[in-house]
Amino acid sequence: DSGFNASFYKFLWTAPTILVDDRATCTYAHASFDEILNFYNAPGEQRQVFVYHYGLENEKSTFPIDSISAISLGQDIQLILPQ
Repeated sequence: DSGFNASFYKFLWTAPTILVDDRATCTYAHASFDEILNFYNAPGEQRQVFVYHYGLENEKSTFPIDSISAISLGQDIQLILPQ
C-alpha cells in the first residue's frame, strides 16, 4: 500500500512489469486511477502495469491503454522479464 509518490513510482518504472494498488479516489494508502494513468502517460519507456487492491470487483477500473489493466483475485498474469 502506498499513496501516489512520483519518486517511488519512478523507481518502480525500472521494472518491465509493475503491480500497483489504487482506488478511484486517492488516499494516503492508495494512488488514484487518474494518478496511475497520468504517470503512465508521462514521457519515458512504457511498461506493463497491473492494478490490484482497488476495492470491490465492481469498483475495478478500466483503462484506455492496453498496457494498464486491473486484475481480479485469482487471475493469472504473464510477467515480462528483463531482456
